[in-house]
Amino acid sequence: MSGEQLLRGAIPGNLSEAILFGKTVREARQAGKDPIAALLDVSNGYKLFQGIVRKSDERGDRGFNWVDVEIEGIKEYVGRTYKVFVKNENIVAWLDDEVDVISPDYIYNLNPETGESTTGGGGVGGYPLDVEVVMVGVPAPEQWRSEKGIELIGPRHFGFDFEYTPIEKLQAGRKID
Repeated sequence: MSGEQLLRGAIPGNLSEAILFGKTVREARQAGKDPIAALLDVSNGYKLFQGIVRKSDERGDRGFNWVDVEIEGIKEYVGRTYKVFVKNENIVAWLDDEVDVISPDYIYNLNPETGESTTGGGGVGGYPLDVEVVMVGVPAPEQWRSEKGIELIGPRHFGFDFEYTPIEKLQAGRKID
């Protein structure tokens, strides 16, 4: 890929945002602070769930890594379940069987101590079993939320029979007991 092709296809600020997120997490750890809280502060993100991965059914098909994940709640999420559908990336997540966040918004599965991604299966797709994760959602850039962006990576593209709803709307008024 040429530099010109990269610039035509790139979302302005996306790489800078990724660098900022990584730097924020690293600096929080170095300062003995909570890396998840630091990430939430700079990303306008949401802490969606915290729990232990109990199921990560992974299968490869036509060059894609498909995974169905189930997470058992801990701390303020005890008694609750979080499910994630993965097709190479986290696509849709449900809290107690209700849609909680949808692509194109970002869904991160993070180690609560380090703030780094938790993946299994050689670093792609699957989640390692019996590992604690914090699920974080971050609003996608406006380009992904456009009609074309939603057509490309929204829920209907992946076979779901519901429309994209922005994370801000899904999380509005949400309360964890």
